[in-house]
Amino acid sequence: MELIRPYMIAFERQRRERTEALQRQRRAILSLALDGIDVGPDVIHGRRLPAPA
Repeated sequence: MELIRPYMIAFERQRRERTEALQRQRRAILSLALDGIDVGPDVIHGRRLPAPA
């Protein structure tokens, strides 16, 4: 039986939760895009985009 340090288990859990949260966000954005709603990023390559008209 391997011994695993508790902070490593916590780190892996947090990383998995972050990944799952980002995936949920991407799916929600895609769903909105299919309905014609644009919720893209406000900043691309360090430049703020103008507000949609």
